[in-house]
Amino acid sequence: MYADADLVLLDDPISALDAEVGKKVFKEVIRGMCKDKTTILATHAVDFFKLADRIVVLDKGMIVATGTLEQVKSNQIMKEIIAQHDETR
Repeated sequence: MYADADLVLLDDPISALDAEVGKKVFKEVIRGMCKDKTTILATHAVDFFKLADRIVVLDKGMIVATGTLEQVKSNQIMKEIIAQHDETR
């Protein structure tokens, strides 16, 4: 964030945060400070999928689906990610 770059790559910055702090970081940093930047967020945080403009689903390093959550949730890998998330709740 200090560099003020046009492209921001984030490798699951919310994974080690509790739910409340994670939501705040997502809202204030990712959707706030990065709102005018191209932002790529790698995450398994299913709760934030619906807020993404575009989702890219990878399997063994290969792109297997892209689109909105509605467009990719029929993909088998995405189904497994969502099912695993639902089981842990």
